[in-house]
Amino acid sequence: MNDMLARSPLACYSFSSSKGTSFRVCYQDKSGNIKQTCYDGQGPWHSSPNGIIGRANLNNGIAITGWAEGNEERVYYVGEDDTIVERCWSSRKSRWNDGELTGQFTAAHYSNLAVLSFANNAGIWYIRVYYQGKDNTIRECCRDGEGAWFAGHSFPVAMAGTTIAAISIPGNPCCFWVFYQKPDTTFIQYSTQGSGGWRVGSFKSQLVYEPGAYITCASDGKPMHRIFTIDRDNKLCVTEGSNDASSWTQTKQLTMTIPSSPAAATAATRGVNLYGHYDLAVRVYIQTNPGQISEWGTGSGLGEEYRLLRSQLPTN
Repeated sequence: MNDMLARSPLACYSFSSSKGTSFRVCYQDKSGNIKQTCYDGQGPWHSSPNGIIGRANLNNGIAITGWAEGNEERVYYVGEDDTIVERCWSSRKSRWNDGELTGQFTAAHYSNLAVLSFANNAGIWYIRVYYQGKDNTIRECCRDGEGAWFAGHSFPVAMAGTTIAAISIPGNPCCFWVFYQKPDTTFIQYSTQGSGGWRVGSFKSQLVYEPGAYITCASDGKPMHRIFTIDRDNKLCVTEGSNDASSWTQTKQLTMTIPSSPAAATAATRGVNLYGHYDLAVRVYIQTNPGQISEWGTGSGLGEEYRLLRSQLPTN
């Protein structure tokens, strides 16, 4: 049995179903296999029964999204020939299969990945995958419903090996945010809404970051947006924004991680509270020890205390 890779890339998403809130966290073992650990409703955490998702070069980026209460999942990574691989899980087939994106777009061999997906009012799903090209620009590939994949926007040059974070703002699905690290090691945000085009967002952090530092994000739309980073001191950090995110809090440090720890975050709906709003909890996954995934989280309000929820998720 292969152990989890030290400093394994991480990816996660969450969904709600009749079982309650579910979480899926992807990681890589020492042989390059991409696996998944799961939580459904009241738990406990368990290794996925769906088998190995695929195999990639060590420490390459992973991205995951899903819909239909977890019955449809998509995992993305860079394959051995530097092309993007799409692996698809469908409850109708009960196995992982290559998706139509596989082999269509070429990335830098050190590229990280991010993905977002959303449905329109007719229930048609849209997918956007972000990766780093060989010229170090950040690129977008798109699929609308059952149509063919096509090249989308190209963003300015990034730090080679930058991490990438992307999110579709809940309740406003045509509003996207993309984050990555510039060559000067600072992070930049790009946002778009509808057909308005991409523009530079207002996110910034006062902290200092090493090249390739991790960034990940979670949002419920309004009033909560959270951007998690790993700073030069190897600490998990959070920057919070509310409403239209025209302003952000000062970035604060939360806990120590292993050097240059990966990170992945998600927001999970728990139900409607007394004020008629969805009550969300945020979960962020990091490595505080080599080869282990730890879960940190908080409640639904901005400024709430973050705490360790689980020191080690199962990764067998």
